[in-house]
Amino acid sequence: MGLEIIDEGTTLIVLEVVVDPNLSDLISIIKRMLRIAASMHEDVISYIEGVISKELLENVVSRDDLVDKLYLLALRQLTTILSDPYEMRRRGLSYVDSIYLSLFIKSLERFADHAVNIVQALLTFPTPPKDLLDLYKGAVNVFRKSAEAFIVNDKDAAISSVREVEEVRKLEEVIRREISEYLVNYPVITRVLDAISRILSRAVDIAEEVIDISAVKNLSLVK
Repeated sequence: MGLEIIDEGTTLIVLEVVVDPNLSDLISIIKRMLRIAASMHEDVISYIEGVISKELLENVVSRDDLVDKLYLLALRQLTTILSDPYEMRRRGLSYVDSIYLSLFIKSLERFADHAVNIVQALLTFPTPPKDLLDLYKGAVNVFRKSAEAFIVNDKDAAISSVREVEEVRKLEEVIRREISEYLVNYPVITRVLDAISRILSRAVDIAEEVIDISAVKNLSLVK
């Protein structure tokens, strides 16, 4: 885990050292995972919009390796914290919190995986499916909101994300209904739709984790 290419385009290339002092903080690792995974989806959206080429789209897949490394680093950091009661108290982290935190970290890793799945599907398709653009943007946006709500432990923002997912789900139903005959001949589009649907499911999972954490803390106060 040294110097890594985390982004590149026609006029720039971005390199970062994965192991640096800032990553000793678990939240820093998590924020970086979210930032990189979201940038992967943003590049896919740019491809569908016709902004970047298919060659640049292929670079999204390589960035997944960095997210995977950060995922393992985050779990290792969490394990280290949990093995030291003093460190847990210093960070205000309970065993219950760590369960939700590990689920959240996994959701971030899967968020990046879904970008790879979509890329692999699009690379076999002759033209970008612009009909899915609004749905895809909505899913990525609400996932990011849910993730940010988790990081700052904002219950109200989490509830808002759940409601937003419901609206995006309605758009998904409309699109699936409108292109149902088209999907029979192009199952690869179904693969893209399914990946987007899973992103929405992950967004709900994360939002519900925030709500659950708040409920658990309230129960502890009552006791």
